[in-house]
Amino acid sequence: ILSIITITAVFFCMILISCTIVSAASTTLMSYKGTGIRSRDSVNNFTLSKTTTIKINHNQKVAETFGYSSSKCKMTVNLQKKGTFFFSDTGDSMVKYGNTSGSKTLSKSKGTYRLHFESQAINSTAWPSFNISGTVKK
Repeated sequence: ILSIITITAVFFCMILISCTIVSAASTTLMSYKGTGIRSRDSVNNFTLSKTTTIKINHNQKVAETFGYSSSKCKMTVNLQKKGTFFFSDTGDSMVKYGNTSGSKTLSKSKGTYRLHFESQAINSTAWPSFNISGTVKK
């Protein structure tokens, strides 16, 4: 009976440890939502106190296509880091076409970050807009 109690205690401890790890892995650093987006910086930003693995979760729906197929409408999500005076691109980006969602996992150093959203014009008269939402989690 002692071994059954020991096995049960170990099992419950492992469950508690797993719950703690899952909880820590899904802390939301920033969320965003916008409509009619063509070129825009995120309103919010987030700060990392040390090198951290983050996950950007992005959802988009084409709001205005100018008669083109939504699959031709391109949105780029750029991660930007704050320097001494302003934010600049880190070189990390996610490119999505049409109505879709996706995610990207990155390891980033200490600092303050934001996202920049940029749709690409199809031609000189057609610059699609998007309704977007998402989160950045660690």
